[in-house]
Amino acid sequence: MRSLSFIFSILLCVTTAVAADFTVVVTDIQSTQGKVRVALYNSAQGFPDQSCLWCQLLPARVGGVKVVFVDLPPGDYAVSVYHDINNNAKLDTNFAGVPIEPYGFSLGARGTFGSPSFANAHFAIGVQAVTEEVKLK
Repeated sequence: MRSLSFIFSILLCVTTAVAADFTVVVTDIQSTQGKVRVALYNSAQGFPDQSCLWCQLLPARVGGVKVVFVDLPPGDYAVSVYHDINNNAKLDTNFAGVPIEPYGFSLGARGTFGSPSFANAHFAIGVQAVTEEVKLK
């Protein structure tokens, strides 16, 4: 019985070691109007403006907000963030399609004509906790 408890303890440690927490710190929020949408993707599919794997909608706070995604399996991830100032659940753009609400991506990625690709914004998460700052522009 004692050896069974020991084996169970080892298995429990092994299973908890294959996930990590990921913290996103969104900075340069200029007003308390609206909400901040933080979207996390683990593939190019849908990035950066379609259905996300994990999404969080937070009240805007001048300066910044922080969100933690817990127990993520190891892999490649990318983050897309925007400040929905008018609370209409979309990133507003001008007549040319250029965003008029603040937005940002992991690794400070920028696209040439449009959004960056997943390849330009992705980073690896292993078994250690990771923090990424996304500065809104």
